[in-house]
Amino acid sequence: MVIFSHWGPFFDGEKWGKIFLKSPRAVNQADGMDKLMTIPEVADYLKIGTSTLRRYIRRGYLRYIVLPGGDYRIRESEVKRFLDDRDTGS
Repeated sequence: MVIFSHWGPFFDGEKWGKIFLKSPRAVNQADGMDKLMTIPEVADYLKIGTSTLRRYIRRGYLRYIVLPGGDYRIRESEVKRFLDDRDTGS
């Protein structure tokens, strides 16, 4: 199944790159319904401000997707990974 049609950044463990994304719905369906969260949703979940969250994103602490309109989305599994890494000190 091809789900790609627009540019969005990704991190493969070694370097940043770009992938094509069709839509949040297509991405969710392709990867087992992992919810895509907005910046305010993630900031609220982490109990931090949106500017702090954007700083974390710029520093590479959280992987994210850029939608065609320029909006950011973060996978729910990525938020949980971030919390686990933070809690374990990795």
